[in-house]
Amino acid sequence: MAKLQEIPGPAYMVDTGGLGLPQYCAAFLLPHPDEDELAIVETGPSVNADTIFDAIHTIGYDPRDVTQILPTHIHLDHAGATWRLLDACPNAQAIIHEKGAPYLTDPEKVDKLLASVERAVGTERFHEYGTFEPLREHDIETVTGGETIHIAGREMELIDAPGHAPHQYNVHDIEHNLVYTGDAAGIKTPNGPLLMTTPPPAFDLEAWHGTLDRLDALEAETLALTHFGTVDASEHLPAFREGLETWTARIQKQHEEGTTFEETVKRLMDAYDEARAIYDEETFRFETRMNAQGVWLWLDRN
Repeated sequence: MAKLQEIPGPAYMVDTGGLGLPQYCAAFLLPHPDEDELAIVETGPSVNADTIFDAIHTIGYDPRDVTQILPTHIHLDHAGATWRLLDACPNAQAIIHEKGAPYLTDPEKVDKLLASVERAVGTERFHEYGTFEPLREHDIETVTGGETIHIAGREMELIDAPGHAPHQYNVHDIEHNLVYTGDAAGIKTPNGPLLMTTPPPAFDLEAWHGTLDRLDALEAETLALTHFGTVDASEHLPAFREGLETWTARIQKQHEEGTTFEETVKRLMDAYDEARAIYDEETFRFETRMNAQGVWLWLDRN
């Protein structure tokens, strides 16, 4: 049985079990209030697609009712199951940021995406992300952010949201003043610490501040975090902005002082050991190293 939680909308948050962790990777089901129509925001990794199918049936819908699939960006913990959902949902179309679309449709770029993920996460962990089959171009609609669209009977504003990745958009449910943030507002699991997610290769602090400014301007009440759950926007956004500054400044200090990257990772693990509340030691080391590397490469580029 899929683990479901109702959130404002109404919508349903599904714990996909992504990356082998409970309450860590969410997908969101948005039913039409009056018709047999369903939209899905985020998909989780492809290896967890069956959890979403179970959830669709649990709330009384069928895959044929799915009309739109909205992965906020192309990282596999957000978009990895898109191809499986499109295969099973004949009436659905995926809405993809134009900067990421080629990496989901062009077979050569799909191979490069998978190789990039394997390099970033390591061969021993790659199976947690599953694989990816190229999407058919007629099954997708590309967006840039800034559009207002209608999905499942709701008016939704798409927000261009670079910083974590250049191919990310956020989804603002205008009527219910809720934003599906992807990774634009970090990681905050229930009863867990607020954590940064700054992976390579395209972390960009300045672009991220622009994204946070756009989110602040919405004056949303609620953020729906893919990792994981709903939070009060007025409390979470300033805390995340401060945390992002502190995290990047700490890495920058080590970078400028000539500290080795590996020593920097060790010091970060010591400074942010509250993350052990949600990660085992191996995962904690992996996450710290990956997110430090994103900032380190950004500093090298700048």
